[in-house]
Amino acid sequence: MTLQLWYDSTQQPFESDPANEDWGDARALWDKLKASGKAQCQEMDTSTLSDEEREEGYWKAVVPTQRYACRGYAIRQVFGSQRKGAGPHFGRGVPALLVYKAEGKYPTDVYPHRERTGVFTIYSYLKDLLSELGVVD
Repeated sequence: MTLQLWYDSTQQPFESDPANEDWGDARALWDKLKASGKAQCQEMDTSTLSDEEREEGYWKAVVPTQRYACRGYAIRQVFGSQRKGAGPHFGRGVPALLVYKAEGKYPTDVYPHRERTGVFTIYSYLKDLLSELGVVD
């Protein structure tokens, strides 16, 4: 399993956005996961990437919503692309976690995402994953 965390090290995520809930705690869980060695963890600092490179990451993130439509979740509104296109907040105002469960060019999951029952954050995913992998305090 490979995880890619897309974030901007030069700015804080939008505080009032529900997609960023518990971001500070999510970073702590990310560090714990990296230290465990149970997943390959890659950090993509968008402050060092061109707009084209960041947008390429966004378009990869869109794939699970189309390929696995039965999952029934959306990310376009989460990353600000419903009106402006190309995910202007992807990895900047809203950090993103791309989950690759198998070898491949595209992720099988992306967090945060919106489902009918609400927003599923990076924190909630990492918390569940650490529990599943048996990584405890």
